[in-house]
Amino acid sequence: MASTSKVSDVRSSYKKNADNVCRASKEAIKAEFNDKLRNIILQSTERTAFDKSKLWSKLYLNELMAEIQQEQHISKFRKDYKNKYEDEFEVGTSRYGGNQLLVKDQGLFKIFPAWQDIFDIIWPLHLQHHHPSPELMKHVVQDFHIIPNFAIELLNEVCSVCLGEDRPFARCAVHILQMHQLDNAFDRIMVYEELHTGFLHMVPMSHDTIDSEISLELLRLFMDYGPPKKLFIDDKIVETSIDQVKHLTQFAPFDIEIKHVQLNSAYMDRLKLLLFEWCMDNNSSSWAIACYVLKWQLNKNIYQTHRKSPFDQIFRCSDGKKYKGKKVDVTSLPSTSAAREVVTPIVPVIFECPEMILPIIEEGSVSSLAPVVEDKGTTSSDDETDEPEVYLEAVDESMEVEEVDPLAIN
Repeated sequence: MASTSKVSDVRSSYKKNADNVCRASKEAIKAEFNDKLRNIILQSTERTAFDKSKLWSKLYLNELMAEIQQEQHISKFRKDYKNKYEDEFEVGTSRYGGNQLLVKDQGLFKIFPAWQDIFDIIWPLHLQHHHPSPELMKHVVQDFHIIPNFAIELLNEVCSVCLGEDRPFARCAVHILQMHQLDNAFDRIMVYEELHTGFLHMVPMSHDTIDSEISLELLRLFMDYGPPKKLFIDDKIVETSIDQVKHLTQFAPFDIEIKHVQLNSAYMDRLKLLLFEWCMDNNSSSWAIACYVLKWQLNKNIYQTHRKSPFDQIFRCSDGKKYKGKKVDVTSLPSTSAAREVVTPIVPVIFECPEMILPIIEEGSVSSLAPVVEDKGTTSSDDETDEPEVYLEAVDESMEVEEVDPLAIN
């Protein structure tokens, strides 16, 4: 009975996350979303009074909530004191135990989040309603939250599914992991992350030649898997390498949109921890070798979001899947199980050659393949005949005569 409930829980969780995207894609969308909101705030100069149609940071809202609570405290002990925030603002408690600002809108108090928390609020609603239009999202959000319309519209502008970029190698990110100790000449790792499936490519590198190494490695990846439509970076070292890649690809220019965003470093810190654990378990200090082993292990793990491994997401098609209306034959695709495929026998091919007409050689005559020797009237016995001299002399004389190939086909 317990096993049945576990299976049902797994199925229900899969249906709940059916329209979800992988962790890497979500983090890239969140990074781009917050980066654009941050630029909007920096361009805005009006910060004199609170306006619910604008974006406000956590620091400002915390100060405002502290002032509201102080006004409420004073009004409790002084009956003649008028609370300037009464019937306009309230301070509530979130599900995580923290304070949250409540602002009255259309006769109801609604949650007013800081701009840093907007993505975490509207992203689950965006997935729950299967990537709806901005107009529908506005109606969904306004029931309990006060979020500016341009922030809701911005989510559709960065969502990979809404933009049709939910395919392998359409969005990628480059991370640079700086290791704490040297491994021969290596002191850092370049991580190339495919954001749709979470597929990883890890290569150890040296600080002295990291610019050229990153450039050549990116060029090889672009040639192997195709250039991404968007490339997310957050390291200044990668910027110079991207310029070198553009210079190297003048013969085959790539149309890549570079996104300078603050990527989430929590997953990269997790990779460092996994490298350290592998070295401890195998009694080794070579993390440069461990990065290849870790890359293989992570790419073959099955994730709950897609119920497939990143490797299978990219290189293998599930049974019965259709591509452009045609069913794909999975036996001709690579597999992680390395199953032996059926080999089609080679059919022998018979070539028909034209009939060759050879010259007729009479019995007792000299072969037509041997040079002709003229009789000079001298007779000699068989013992006195020097065949090599006669043959060489005949060859010299025959070189002056244009020969006709007797094996020529009529």
